[in-house]
Parts: sequence; structure tokens; C-alpha cells
Amino acid sequence: MRILIVSYYFPPYMNVGGFRAMSWARRFHDRGHEVTVIHGDGQETASCDYFNESLDRDVRTIRVHNPMLEQASRIGEAAPKARIVDRFKDSLRPYLPIVDSYMLWSKAAVSAALEETRKDERFDAVISTSFPLSAHEVARKVKRATGCVWAADFRDFYGQFDSNSLTKASPRTRFLARRFATYGREADLVLTVSEKLKELVDKAMRITGTMVLYNGYFEEHLPSDSPAVPRWRILYTGSYNEREFTVAPLAKALSAWPEDSGEKPEVCFTGSPIPSVRKAFHDIGVEVRFLGALDNREVLRLQAEAAFLLICDPMSGPGALLTKTFEYLAARRPIIGISRAGSDLRTGLFAAAAPGYCLTTDAEEILAFLLTWKDGFAGKNIHEAFYPREFIQKYSREFQADLLVDKLEIALAGRKGTGKWRGSPG
Repeated sequence: MRILIVSYYFPPYMNVGGFRAMSWARRFHDRGHEVTVIHGDGQETASCDYFNESLDRDVRTIRVHNPMLEQASRIGEAAPKARIVDRFKDSLRPYLPIVDSYMLWSKAAVSAALEETRKDERFDAVISTSFPLSAHEVARKVKRATGCVWAADFRDFYGQFDSNSLTKASPRTRFLARRFATYGREADLVLTVSEKLKELVDKAMRITGTMVLYNGYFEEHLPSDSPAVPRWRILYTGSYNEREFTVAPLAKALSAWPEDSGEKPEVCFTGSPIPSVRKAFHDIGVEVRFLGALDNREVLRLQAEAAFLLICDPMSGPGALLTKTFEYLAARRPIIGISRAGSDLRTGLFAAAAPGYCLTTDAEEILAFLLTWKDGFAGKNIHEAFYPREFIQKYSREFQADLLVDKLEIALAGRKGTGKWRGSPG
């Protein structure tokens, strides 16, 4: 198959969403398919500072500059400044019939994609993943021009669209509602990352067949071994949303640490310093270490060495199954999840109780969990404390990507016989 992937974020211009497209590009390539990726060149979000990744495959990539940015940023440099028109986008957005402020980028990306089809034979399938939504605009036009299969992935549905705005009357809200319905009609396959987001996507797209592909962890990035006695630290990896996340329950738990229980665990975060996190722990006499930008292999090594791994779940909306969640499961270390009752994290992935996982917003429960593990890991039955490896392995990015490759291989084989295929029936 000849596959086109449209993802604004992709190595070397990354955020966590770029891992998803990267895993698909790798897996299609490894299974013998020809892959082309169209991506952007702007590091607009602070979360990009946390990622330093390479594709590690011979895949053709086409970088399309975003004209809304003054210049493309080079890796390691500060994000480019927005132009004046971009600075007004938040105030103008409710009134504009556009999917997002990347429309100029998408126009250039469409031209690049169609030029590829003119130079070579057309693509068999195009896969678009958002944020930004403009990636789907690119894929939609490629499908219309070439008749190829289109798989549309909504990996961050709740946050990226500000879904609650769909209940508010505005010109753009009405435009988006119509556009989502159009995506549902025209895409052959619709994807998202969790069961709770599937409900939202199905409703917005007016379909019932959205396929869940979890984000997962890279099996090929896992360290070959991990220490029997880990470092006495609590580790948080990846980006941190100061508007949605909180570390207050953990800080309160550590503030109540018994004097006769020895040293408190060290608290470490990857990435750049986070003011609210630093303050929350500083107020109880704990200084957080911020470890800077790290590539995924180094992050997984640190996870394997840490005594505890910290997840912060969004405090509003349906919650999210963040990439780090699956990495933490693979590390098989005790997990502290600051998560509300009813969230996707607690009702889905961690629905089955296990001694190695503590998901709560209660500081006393977190403290009791920390103290339970304080006396050392040597006597713990790891097989009983954590979910079985067989359960965890199905959440590897390789396994999840294989599901997508299988789906498209079967679909396209059938399409040759019937002339059409519909992967996400309404």
C-alpha cells in the first residue's frame, strides 16, 4: 500500500501527539508499505520542550511551513512568535467559519499532497490525526481528489476543540457541528484514543463505529532491565497542564509524612520548571527537581528506576488516557494517580484494583500507599502487585499500530473486489 499520513506534529517538530503518527509511520514501513508523511514546522506549544525524538526509519517526510508563524523554529530554539493576525485568533475564533487557525498551513499541505500524487501514483489511503483539525481538511481534500480511503484520527477530541463550546451558540460552533458531521459522512474510518472519547466523537460525527486505538508505549524503547531496588523518588514524566492538573493531594500527603518514617521520597518532573508545581511542594518544604527535555528512551529508563510514578488526570471533562499511563504500566512500578471518581482512567484502564496502583484525590490514601511501599520492594510480589504483562503488552504502540495496519490491509483488499469500502458505518 501507498500511505499518506498527515500530522502537524512529527519528528523533529514534536509534541506528545506526534508519537501516534510516528508509531504508525514506523509500523506501516516495517510491514512493507510505502509511507509519506506531511507535517508542520512550528513548535508553538511549551509541551514541545519535553520531546526530542527521531523517526529511525526510511520514511519520506515533507515539511510544510506554517505561514501563520514568522519563521520556522530550529530545534532547541525558542518557539517562533505569532504574527499579529494570529494574536487575535482567540478573540476572533468564535465568529469565524474555520476549523482552526492553521488554515493557511492546510492549504499549503494540500498542494504538497496533490503534487505527490502527480509525481507518483496516487495514495491508497490517507490517515489524518488532529490536533490541529486542519490535518483532516488536508486528508478530506486528498480523498475527494483521488478517491483513496481516509482514516481520520481524533486523538485529543475533548481538549483540542474545547468541546464544551459545542453547547454554546456562535457562528463557529454551528460551522464546526456541520463540519464534524461531514467528517463522519466522508471518512471511511474514524479513530480516537479511549472509550469515553469514542462516545463524544460518535455523537459529534453522527456515527456509531469509531474505532479506539490507544496511545500506548513503545516496546522497542523499553530498557532491557530495571533495578531490583529503585531510587527513592516520585517521578512525573511528560507535559503538565496547569489549568487541568493538580498535585495538591500529593503535596498534602507529603506534608503529613511521619517523622519516624525516614526520608520523604524525592519529587522529580521531566521537562522545564512548572511554577504551580514548584510552589505547591515548596510550601511544604519539598524542592522539586526538573530534569529538562529528554527523549523517550531516557524517559522510560528513568521510569524503570523510580520508586513511584505520578499521573495527574484532568479535573474536568471525561479525563484522558495519557501516553505516560501506558508507559507507567509497562515499567511495573507503583503508580499514584491523582484522578477523580468516574474518570476514564479509573472506570476504564484501572477499573480492576491492584496493590501497585493508587488512584484517588485523597491525601490520606496517597500517604498510606507511599508508606506501604516504604520498607522496600524486595519482599513485594511484583506479579500480584501489578497487572500481568500479557494484559499490558496489548497497549504497546506497536500492537495498536498493527491493529490499524490490519484494518487498512483488509479494507483495501476488499475494496479492490467491490470498488468501495466503508469502515465506520453511521
